[in-house]
Amino acid sequence: MSINGFPHHLSLRLTLKRPVLASMGVELVNQKPVNSSLTCPVLVTSVSPYGLYLFSHLDLPLQHERDYVLSFTLRLHEQEIVLYGRVVWCDANQHLFCYGIRLQLQSEERSRLLRLLNDELVRMMPTQKGIHEMYQRASDQVLRTIYDRAWKI
Repeated sequence: MSINGFPHHLSLRLTLKRPVLASMGVELVNQKPVNSSLTCPVLVTSVSPYGLYLFSHLDLPLQHERDYVLSFTLRLHEQEIVLYGRVVWCDANQHLFCYGIRLQLQSEERSRLLRLLNDELVRMMPTQKGIHEMYQRASDQVLRTIYDRAWKI
């Protein structure tokens, strides 16, 4: 599967050494804003520019069962970021649920997330800084190509 012409399985996926506690809320239901400040803690274990893996005690419906968008507020590389996405798969294990979330981001938001992921990788493995810099240049080139294609359409 590709998103904007770029195969998302080739993108960076950061499995966190220490899972990140995030706040999850409901943003939209049936494409209408939800006016609620209620949130629930979730544990994010993996992040990519296209998705999240997380654990929750809540049993959420899948995207094809119900039309809703969730918000996730978390800190990456000491910066708070808010991401939006939909539940695309679930793996239940007793009273704990593991979810796959497909993020819905604009290209600027995706670029920011890529930079934060790269910064986090450098922090986690400082001896590999040269490889991370090379990855960052390649990611920037891919995003520029996608951005240029979008404006030509």
